[in-house]
Amino acid sequence: MAGLLDNLRSAQNVGAIFRSADGAGFSALHLCGLTPRPDEQTGIAKTALGSEAHMAWQYAPDAFEEANALIKAGFKVAVLEASEQAHDLFLWQIPAGWQKLVLVAGNEVAGVDPALVGIAHVVLKLPMIGMKGSLNVASAFSIAAYHLRFGRGD
Repeated sequence: MAGLLDNLRSAQNVGAIFRSADGAGFSALHLCGLTPRPDEQTGIAKTALGSEAHMAWQYAPDAFEEANALIKAGFKVAVLEASEQAHDLFLWQIPAGWQKLVLVAGNEVAGVDPALVGIAHVVLKLPMIGMKGSLNVASAFSIAAYHLRFGRGD
């Protein structure tokens, strides 16, 4: 599994995602658009706590193009987005033939680019019972990463 971050703004969110992706055994993170990068933003280290130093990552200016390149490399794209059309993360099962999966998280305010949502193999959401319709992007990514990696009963 890998992660793709589409125009995140917060270095602390990116650092937290590095730490969660490392803990869940992700192979790499693809940092896209204006997403802070460890080589340019020292604030990432505050929440990554060293995971940014050994977790594989790469930068791409355009998340849509990066996702298309990952699709061509055999990845299936799972976008994490709070929308009416999205599947409940906890009810959805990874299809048997999906050997490589990239989990996409988007901007803290705007979400994932609609063009990127449009090429996704699946759109997933976390069920929300309370007043708010979403969680912090780092929290949501972490929950999804761990569920996809460990919560499927296999």
